[in-house]
Amino acid sequence: MDEVHIVSCVVRVRPQDMAEAAVAIEQSPCSEVFASHPDGKLVVVLERANSAEIMERIDAMRELPGVLSVELAYQHAEAAAAMQEVLS
Repeated sequence: MDEVHIVSCVVRVRPQDMAEAAVAIEQSPCSEVFASHPDGKLVVVLERANSAEIMERIDAMRELPGVLSVELAYQHAEAAAAMQEVLS
C-alpha cells in the first residue's frame, strides 16, 4: 500500500547559519521551511513515502553546517489514495 508520511520538525540552528540551512532544506524535494525565528529555530515540514525516507531526511538535516539539533514534533501517515479524496 502506498502511503504518505507528513512530519514537522523544529530545527535549531546557530543564528548566523539560519539562511544557509533554510536554503539547503528547501532544496530537498517535499521539504519546506514553514516558519523561522531569529533566535535560530526553523519549523520544517517534510512529506515522504515512508518513515525510512523521513529518517534519512532528518539525518541529512542534522549534518548541515550550523545545525545544532533536529526535533520531531509531529508525524502522520496515511494511505496515499486517502490524501486524494475530496472532503465535503
